[in-house]
Amino acid sequence: MKSLLISFVAALVLCQPASAQKTKSIYIPFAKEGKFGYFDRKGNVVIQPQFDVALPFFENLALVQNDGLWGYIDTTGKYAIEPQFSDADNFSGGFARIRMSKVFSGQKWGFINKRGEVVIEPEYIDAGSFYEGRAWVRSLRKFLWIITIGTRFDYIDSTGNIVIEEGYNNALSFSEGLAAVNTGRLWAYIDHAGTIKIPAQFDDAFAFTEGLARVRKGVTWGYIDKSGTMLFTLGRDTSSNFSEGYAWVKRDGKFGFVNRKGEMVIPPSYDDAGGFSEGLAVVGVGAQYGYIDTKGQMVVQPQFDLAWDFYQGSAFVKLNNKYGFVDKEGIVIWCSVE
Repeated sequence: MKSLLISFVAALVLCQPASAQKTKSIYIPFAKEGKFGYFDRKGNVVIQPQFDVALPFFENLALVQNDGLWGYIDTTGKYAIEPQFSDADNFSGGFARIRMSKVFSGQKWGFINKRGEVVIEPEYIDAGSFYEGRAWVRSLRKFLWIITIGTRFDYIDSTGNIVIEEGYNNALSFSEGLAAVNTGRLWAYIDHAGTIKIPAQFDDAFAFTEGLARVRKGVTWGYIDKSGTMLFTLGRDTSSNFSEGYAWVKRDGKFGFVNRKGEMVIPPSYDDAGGFSEGLAVVGVGAQYGYIDTKGQMVVQPQFDLAWDFYQGSAFVKLNNKYGFVDKEGIVIWCSVE
């Protein structure tokens, strides 16, 4: 069998270690002899290698690149939107942020729908994806409409109208009804109307997941609820968003897991870790990866060079330049492109 290289491109979930990637894509991109195609989750080739770059599927469309331009394919491998964008992102909320060729609109970002129609003209320095009907956009901050003094962040709706126009110093996407915004030096949380629900008080802040958000005051990290109450702190320890009721914490170089009370229910003993998905989490022991359950029991022994999260009962894994899907009993179906 010819050498096979699998490559996920960078647009997977933040705050996951590189060893523990997270995706719910129905098909998994792979590359053979410099061209990308897709596996299904049974290890079968469903879209033959033909793209220069390919990303996972989001909302039944996948971002692919040929000849330097980005377009979108459907689950049959046919183009739903022909390659025409100099830069693009995955679909979210029915829209995708794109940049047209520099000839037409420079480096500005706009949005398309799933028919490939430009529904919000490229006019922003930067923009976030749509979540909960809102997307943050970044534009030049102007003084007397002539002189520019830095940039500002506002929020638009799916029609392109600015619905929150406050000129924040920074802003994050909405999650669970709230978004973190930097109002000056500190971070606050606003609702969909732009009303401040948690006053500015944090030196750093992240999105809410499962009703909790990671925040930092000074050098101390902790988690707040939607009232802004600090539920527990972790000192300087690095940690993740909550997933299925648990968050990993890196303490003294080792990874463990805390529950929603901040109790270390799985002691820090692993060299790497990812979030829980379908009751299992990737953990690294030395250079190998396996899966534990919520009690900390190793249910799939460390044996893989790389491992991804579980989705629909299986997880994508790599071992000795072979790639496959492991189930929760540890049985692996190896992929083949022959």
